[in-house]
Amino acid sequence: MDASLYQDEYIAEYNIHRQNLLSQNRFYRHRRENILDIVRPRPGEQIIDLGCGIGTVSFFLAEAGCRVIGLDISRTALTLARQIANECSFKPPFFVVGSVTALPFKKKLTDKIIAADLTEHLDDSTLYGMLRECRDVLKTAGRLGIYTPSPTHIFESIKKRNIFIKPDHSHIGLRTMRVLKKMTIESGFIMVRSFHKTTHIPVFKTIEKILMYLPVMGGGLKRRICLVAEKQ
Repeated sequence: MDASLYQDEYIAEYNIHRQNLLSQNRFYRHRRENILDIVRPRPGEQIIDLGCGIGTVSFFLAEAGCRVIGLDISRTALTLARQIANECSFKPPFFVVGSVTALPFKKKLTDKIIAADLTEHLDDSTLYGMLRECRDVLKTAGRLGIYTPSPTHIFESIKKRNIFIKPDHSHIGLRTMRVLKKMTIESGFIMVRSFHKTTHIPVFKTIEKILMYLPVMGGGLKRRICLVAEKQ
């Protein structure tokens, strides 16, 4: 994982997320709903938000009454996160610079971990390292949530061909649900829930809901992979 990619040269992407957060637009609301369905936060829980970026997930988990720690490799992103917290009077999570393969947290004290739009940025070695670290810091029966694009979706096929949507060269680890489940189980977790979510785009979203589970064709209409795993 190249940390330099997520510093100043990634500022444009951070500003897009900032705009989505501040405007509370359809994309943000849809993403928020999906991640809440994965995490199911309870007041008082300690939750680590891995690859937190500018804090979009950390903020709404803190609003739910959780003790949130946002971790990211990018100091640039965390500087923006703190600025947004001050500007918008969001309940401030605790933000930490760090790597997902060397989590700076005490062992067996965390209730839940969420990795939202993160695993697609990690190669296999880094993802296995992250999963091992998550298992170490989670309490017994603590839960890990993963939210990531599905590589089989039509949008990803279009991106590969650079048609209408530009490819994201930081997405070096797009994986199918089957592969993600396998890697998570191999790392000492048991699978609790696995499901797909649609895109946020009206009409297309409805089509996906109706057709995503059809054989062959359905794979191209599953936009997001959602996994919930529990530490054994």
